[in-house]
Amino acid sequence: MELTGGEESSKSFICNLADIDKVTEVPADFESCYFQNGRLIVRGSRVYPGDKGSGNLLESKTLLTAYDENCSPADTYRLASWLTLTNSMSDPLVFAREHTGDEENTAENLLFIDIANGSYARVAMPDEEIIGVTPCFLENGECLIAAESRQEGSDDAGISLISVYTDKLDYEALEKADADTPENNRKQREENQKLLRNFADTIEKKYNIKILLGDDAMSIDFGNVFKAESTEKADSEMSVYKTLMILDDTLAIYPEGFFDKFREEGMNGMSFALVLSMRADGFIESPAGLAMVRDCDHYIALDVCELDANVYIPAIIHELWHSTENQILKKDPSAFDDSNWNELNPDDFSYIENFNEVRIVETPYDKYVLEQDGSDPYFTLKYSMNTPYEDRATLIESLYNGKIAPTPAEAVEVINKEYPHLKAKLDYMAEKMKTNMGVVSWPDSSADQ
Repeated sequence: MELTGGEESSKSFICNLADIDKVTEVPADFESCYFQNGRLIVRGSRVYPGDKGSGNLLESKTLLTAYDENCSPADTYRLASWLTLTNSMSDPLVFAREHTGDEENTAENLLFIDIANGSYARVAMPDEEIIGVTPCFLENGECLIAAESRQEGSDDAGISLISVYTDKLDYEALEKADADTPENNRKQREENQKLLRNFADTIEKKYNIKILLGDDAMSIDFGNVFKAESTEKADSEMSVYKTLMILDDTLAIYPEGFFDKFREEGMNGMSFALVLSMRADGFIESPAGLAMVRDCDHYIALDVCELDANVYIPAIIHELWHSTENQILKKDPSAFDDSNWNELNPDDFSYIENFNEVRIVETPYDKYVLEQDGSDPYFTLKYSMNTPYEDRATLIESLYNGKIAPTPAEAVEVINKEYPHLKAKLDYMAEKMKTNMGVVSWPDSSADQ
């Protein structure tokens, strides 16, 4: 088999070396190809509205398109997205591992897919961690499967040999789908984008904010350093959906009516812009988020590529502190005066003011950093030593990233008991927030909320 085409090509082709005269045009963005008794099967993917009862707005599905003897697309079927397929050209069936559940609690099945007849059979795997499986189809309809697995709670792996007689399985019909063509994929993306817009509208009303999606997010002035792309330029519906869910969960952490505060002092409120591939010229790391003030508007741009909630929620909280501080400064420009803030730092300390260097260069101040095992810390992260602005944002972030304690309330308790310099900074920030916004956004013991 030979593949031709590339990033600059709008078409891809597959040819069977046994019959070089037959060259098959397939979708340019196909993911992989398989065979059933020599018959070509092309794998793609498409995002659909969630199945009823799933609780999901959108779900990603695997598309399998069977090609006929004349190398023309025949039928297209859709299956669960968590599939790992493998087979050889002469295999009588397509073999797949199906993962079900969520990322923390998964079960696994084996699928035997008969594309020629539009059907499949499912075999449940033992309740253990499956590392890998290798099928071998025999002429008598038997499939021998070597499964490498690990029992729960054990680090030792073992090999099991599983025998499945595929001709005795109960087969059911595959779910048919529209052909895997650019036009059909475009129509489905437009439907998905409407659902995402409706979901964003619901979040907007809940928190009195604005959410910019697609090309609307590109209306923001990112300045000369930061760049981003529209989510409409890629198949990013699932990433946008997951980001909206994480954003909703993050905003729910804040006190009721909190985001109304961003409409005071002549400001127009808080807007979140969901973008793709956000990057910064000259920076060794791309930001997950970016807080900005443009005229009378607060903006936070969020890169939808950052999907780990354990990382993303603290990152959003980090950016929200920047916006909170900007709002406080609208009312009291001297609230975070450098001379007052520096009194909370070691006498021999100066901020590094270099976004790259502060992350990777060893400094004499590392002994003051909690994540560097500093015994008497003034800073939670190395990045805290960049500027006062980042110092405060990383302190709030560290209440939520699980590194000090599992919960924000427990993190505040640990700081109050064990880290007096961090406590002094947190109390200072709480007092400024309480005075200028009438609320403290984290579990706080120094000010009534």
